[in-house]
Amino acid sequence: MNVRAVLTYIGAIFANLILNCIVFPHVVPYGLLPDSVVALTVAIAIVSGSLAGGVYGLVVGLILDILFSRYLGLYALGYMLIGLLAGLFARQYYAQNLVFPPIVAFLLCLLKEGLIALQLRIAGTTFVVGTAFWRYLLPSAVLTGLLTIPLYYFYRRSHRTDLRRSRWDRYSPWPGQRE
Repeated sequence: MNVRAVLTYIGAIFANLILNCIVFPHVVPYGLLPDSVVALTVAIAIVSGSLAGGVYGLVVGLILDILFSRYLGLYALGYMLIGLLAGLFARQYYAQNLVFPPIVAFLLCLLKEGLIALQLRIAGTTFVVGTAFWRYLLPSAVLTGLLTIPLYYFYRRSHRTDLRRSRWDRYSPWPGQRE
């Protein structure tokens, strides 16, 4: 991993913290917050693979656990699993469009929230699952899927050099080169 990639990931961590903690709570109405960490973790995992997505999810999850959670590892486990599971679709031909990553982000966001609800239930917290699902989890997962579209598009465009060249340049030598 080069210095540019590390700086990109550090910038993405700060951008996620700013979006999730400062921007979204004040901009989005009714408490329906998209999870930018899930959206970017899915984008990273589909473009770069399971290892990059899992490590990114683990680091951001640990930072969120340290800052905002009573239980260390609550968010870290969920985000790491999202990165590892979304990375299973890395470099697959059917995953390289703008429809597949939002669906993956939607489903994995529901999985992460379900894991967090299970961990909180084990810890002794009481809540009504049906109300939480319809009022918060489902709309949040839909908004997360919609947020995944631009994040995936920009991340894929900036990290894949073969997408920057035209279709014909991939198979022919660069101008001025001889075979």
